[in-house]
Formats: sequence, C-alpha cells, structure tokens
Amino acid sequence: AAKTPRPTLGFERGYLEPDPDAPTIFLSIAAYRDDFCQDTIMSAFEQARNPDKLSIGIFQQWDPEEDIDCLDFSSVCPGLHPVCSRVDQIRIIRISFLDAKGPTFARYYADLLLEDEEFHLQIDAHSLFTPNWDHEAVAMWRSLDNDFAVITSYPKSLVYMHEWYPEKKTKLCAICFTEWKTPNMMTMHGPCNFCLQSRSQRPPVAHCLLGRWHFV
Repeated sequence: AAKTPRPTLGFERGYLEPDPDAPTIFLSIAAYRDDFCQDTIMSAFEQARNPDKLSIGIFQQWDPEEDIDCLDFSSVCPGLHPVCSRVDQIRIIRISFLDAKGPTFARYYADLLLEDEEFHLQIDAHSLFTPNWDHEAVAMWRSLDNDFAVITSYPKSLVYMHEWYPEKKTKLCAICFTEWKTPNMMTMHGPCNFCLQSRSQRPPVAHCLLGRWHFV
C-alpha cells in the first residue's frame, strides 16, 4: 500500500541521561487501517528519555493484503534505531477491519494489554512525540499532587505542529463546557489556542476527559 510521507517537526532529539528510577509507562494505541502506526511507535521510542521503561499495546484493525503492519520497522531495522532492540516491549492484537466496532471497542482491547506498568498514556495511532516526552509527562502529573489526576488534551494536528513548536509554545485544546444538543448528542466547546506560559506551568482544570490523549 502507498504510504503517506512521515511529517517532521524540525527538531533534534533532546538528550537527557536515562533515569534508572523512572516509572514504567504503558502506551495504548488503537489503530484502524492507519499507515502511520509504525511511525508513531518509532517516534515514541526515539524521543523517550527512558525507552527501556516504555511498553506499547496495539489493537490493529487492518486488511493484511492492503495495509501496513504496525510492527513493520523495515525502514530502520536492522539498525541503531531505538525500536530495533525493543520490539519485545510491544504487544499487539490484530483483527480484520471488517470486524471493527468503533473506537471505544478498539481502545478497550488495546487496554487489555496493560500489565503492571505504573502510568498509562492513550494516544491516536498517528502521533509524533517531542523530546523527553515521558519525563515531562510524569513531571507534569506529579506537579498536580493528586493520585486521581488525569492529564488530557486534543493534540494539535501534525500538519500545523511545525508552526508553533520551534517557538517553544505549548498550545493545547481546552474544552470549556459541554451541552446536550439532543438526548443522544453531546457537544463540546472550547478554544484550541490555549497556551501555557511555560512548559513547567501547572496544567489547568479541564471540563471532561478527552479520548485522543490522556495520561494517568
């Protein structure tokens, strides 16, 4: 199948010494015929401060005759890419796309691959990571001093990320309120240009959990 060229953010990998005491993180991915899935996995490992503490669970709904396998790392492996020596940290369930039953169904089965990891991150199958993302996510969560806290947002589209990342801004989509338009339809309202003043600023309170990105 033809593959969409991988977007880039125009940054070099930020390097921090690995932390032997860092917590483990489970990355949950539900993929539906997504040709960017393996790039998401590669980005997670290559930008993590502690790639050895990262496990990934994937629920892939695909057509093996037409789609690219989420574990197809032939573009970089064998080689020195961090993913090449960490394939055993990836767990995957594959089903036919004809048996798919929506995103909630897929995310549930991806989460069944969770084992004893200390943190959980749910993302879309078409994502890129910034340098030391694992270290920063844990530090942000700990800054809340709340064992029940969940950090959640709608990430900016890859198409637009190059417009803000070089300026070191952290633009987030903040949901301000929700309303029921009909008995079966809830609408969420919120600006997608909320900016933290610094990368260490305490996250603001959100109105609801957002499915595309949450860390707990």
